[in-house]
Amino acid sequence: LDLFGLSFQTSFWGNYERMLGIYTVMHVIAYLWMILSFYKTKKDAVLLLQSHIIISAFVILYSFLQKFDIKILGVLHLGDNRISALFGNPSYLAVYLLFTIYFAALLFTQKRDKFWRIISIVIGIFGCVSLSFTGTRGAFLGLLVSLFFVGIIYILYSKNDKYRYITYGGIISILVFLLVIFV
Repeated sequence: LDLFGLSFQTSFWGNYERMLGIYTVMHVIAYLWMILSFYKTKKDAVLLLQSHIIISAFVILYSFLQKFDIKILGVLHLGDNRISALFGNPSYLAVYLLFTIYFAALLFTQKRDKFWRIISIVIGIFGCVSLSFTGTRGAFLGLLVSLFFVGIIYILYSKNDKYRYITYGGIISILVFLLVIFV
């Protein structure tokens, strides 16, 4: 984000690849302000998470139809192994799925209703599978690194020794996986 770049037009409007012109950033800030003024209680925030999870179920279903080349309901397949669902770009879908995975985990921790906990687990798992179908290595790596840091924070602040040991195993598994993949 640079107001005084080489091209004022690109600085103001952004470009197709980055989408971070001043115009876009101002609208994102205004959108955040509207969301924060509308959703004031925890109940409202959980309702927002639930609606995101329901919408994500349809996006994930569409991405599976696209991956396995099932031609119903006008599913568009671009002939590439990478899926993009309705976003048109696998990287955009990957970032959307990252938010979906995080929101599913957050909804799982916030709701005690068995139905929503099961839905959160299912959407989280299928979201991870769809994330791998996008072929976006950066988003997948970001997920693994964030899980690593969440595990470290959990180990530092958790009082339950049983779950701390499980978290140790998860962190070691992530490290081994990253070593096998990238070395």
